[in-house]
Amino acid sequence: MAKRKTQSYTALDAVSDIKKGKVHHLYVLKGAEVYFHDVVIKAMKGWAEKQGIDVEVMYADELSSAPENTGGGGMFSSGKLYIIKYWQTPKNKKVLASWERFFIEDEDLYYVVSIDTSSRSGFTIKTVGDRVDVSCAPLKGRSLKAFIKAAIKKRGKDITGSALDMLVSLSGGKLSLIVTELDKLDLIEENVITEDIISQYFALQAEGNVFVFWDALWNGDTGVAGEMKQAILLSGTPPAQILATIATFIRGVLEVGQLRHKGYSVKDIASVTSKNPYYVGKLLGIYDTIGIEGAINLLQKLYELDKGIKTGEITDIDALDAVLSYIISMRGKVL
Repeated sequence: MAKRKTQSYTALDAVSDIKKGKVHHLYVLKGAEVYFHDVVIKAMKGWAEKQGIDVEVMYADELSSAPENTGGGGMFSSGKLYIIKYWQTPKNKKVLASWERFFIEDEDLYYVVSIDTSSRSGFTIKTVGDRVDVSCAPLKGRSLKAFIKAAIKKRGKDITGSALDMLVSLSGGKLSLIVTELDKLDLIEENVITEDIISQYFALQAEGNVFVFWDALWNGDTGVAGEMKQAILLSGTPPAQILATIATFIRGVLEVGQLRHKGYSVKDIASVTSKNPYYVGKLLGIYDTIGIEGAINLLQKLYELDKGIKTGEITDIDALDAVLSYIISMRGKVL
């Protein structure tokens, strides 16, 4: 019987296993009130093809091994995803009323990830209990912006046109990331979301996560650092934005280090750089540990990965993972 993996296995791991050919079957249980519309079929195809997986859409009676009592499904076979259309409804209507669930299994694992299709406007794969950036949304351009604006209005707020453009840009047009960003907007008191609010709030949040990661790692708290690494990877913040934040962070380390070499005190550095003295002290602590060479090497690593993202040699999420792992190796810790 296949093992069931829980918190230690995420949808990102599942995608990696799929690409390596380790996952052989995928089933989708569809909620009674969530119809398997063509828009969902299109989204599933888009997601799979983005992972380099061939796709074929079939009807249930074309596949004898199709799972029973489901409203929609798919099967991996020889690296190919078969999307199967059914018209039955599951027995447990309450549990599956607004969710579709993927059961990914092979000889070694049995794991559940969910897709939210309740809006009938997009397709988001999530591990149960985790937010993971593995998504495909058929909405583009004006229809995507209309969806976002409607979602914000449901929260009792409005958004300016420029802020809407920024939100789409920060998320890379990915619906799962946009939904995550919308959840964060609940913490903002203002009724009208402006470009400045989005820029400040999300930039500060990303910087805060990176700072906690660095601080925990350099204090030797590998448990917290490991949790923060996962939090950064699964935060829903676009990887490119976090990579830019890390680059800014390291430039800050170099800046305060160079100012101290010129004879500036912590108080003077804080005044010149408009940074909190406590924050300056933490940056100097990192500078003392990695030195000029370490900071420059990390910036070089970021430059190389950014180049790889632009040429398509590496995905942005893999680049972010590589940078965080590189930082850990600089500290001499293995999480």
